Amino acid sequence: MISKYNINAKAMSYSYMQKRVIMFDEQKILARFLELVKTDSPSGSEGAVREKLIAEFCKLGCSYDVDKKGNLKIELPGTIDAPVRLFSAHMDTVEPGWGVKPRVNGRGVITSDGTTILGADDKDGITAIWCALDKVISNNIPHPPIEILFSVCEEANLGGAKQFEGTWIKSRVGWVFDGSGKLGAYYRNGVGKTGYRFEITGRAAHSGICPEKGLNALIAASDAMLSFQPGHVDGATVNYGTVKGGTADNIVPEKVVVTGEIRAQETSLRRRIETELENSWRRTIGKHSCTLDIIHSDGYPAFSLPPCSPHQKLTETVLRSCGLDPELLEFKAGCDANYLSVFGIDVCIIATGRTGNHTTGESTTVSNLNALTDIAYALMIFLIKK
Repeated sequence: MISKYNINAKAMSYSYMQKRVIMFDEQKILARFLELVKTDSPSGSEGAVREKLIAEFCKLGCSYDVDKKGNLKIELPGTIDAPVRLFSAHMDTVEPGWGVKPRVNGRGVITSDGTTILGADDKDGITAIWCALDKVISNNIPHPPIEILFSVCEEANLGGAKQFEGTWIKSRVGWVFDGSGKLGAYYRNGVGKTGYRFEITGRAAHSGICPEKGLNALIAASDAMLSFQPGHVDGATVNYGTVKGGTADNIVPEKVVVTGEIRAQETSLRRRIETELENSWRRTIGKHSCTLDIIHSDGYPAFSLPPCSPHQKLTETVLRSCGLDPELLEFKAGCDANYLSVFGIDVCIIATGRTGNHTTGESTTVSNLNALTDIAYALMIFLIKK
């Protein structure tokens, strides 16, 4: 198979020499990050962030397009003849994400005020890409064509990336700035997910007068969850996420709904665990004389680059150029890379250094933002042959 690119060592050395004499403005990077996290964008409400990014990237001379889902694509023509290069991050945040009030302490640690998430997931990635491209343009650094995707609803089952169209994306290589872990860590995989919904139906009865006439759907559901324990299962993970049911304290609950997910790298493993889980639930619910309906909800495909692929080697080369020790980790979650890979794009996920994702204790640091911008910049300017 013909490689999509070959490393041009001489040209890369020249690019990095240029790169090292350019310093980043830490205060500018921090100001942009704080501006982004203070702009509300929980999943489905990314409009204000999208409009802000459109305005800022247009100032830099970029063109843009927005697809039917609300995903934003930024394009910058290249000044050298090289393959189009993709950079990606998502605009949405988890809840509680309204009214974020960021705090920066004397050691450069950035948090919220504790009542909301910070939103570093994934506005640190957006900040790094934005500031790196600004530096490339303002310093007239030779660069390939650059394509940037800022997606919506990543935190909602990758709902934005699921709507990507292959003809909309020109790149064949790229990086998603959205990984957990220390700076220098990266990923070449993302697990696939199957969501499910168990609907258990029993029979209502007055809990004081004739509870024996009822079929308690909540007891049946609890027994079923105990019959198939969540957590790690043969290399996959199983989780029960929500339980809803019952109508009043004096009524034997007639209906209960349990939702959850299965994650695994291999599709065959995920399918096997699905079958085992469903069979266990059917047997257990049947013992309680209740009925069970199983509905599969939204999931997403897994992806994995081959070990020691050219893209992986190239990513490590650039991370080393930034003074980092590359560390390949296994990604136990999904991100937009799962769908980008469907279009034949070689993609790696770059760790951002943030901690406490999806909690009100989420944090990052000023130095993380600066180093992450340095990584994005290096990835934008290294030169590769077609």
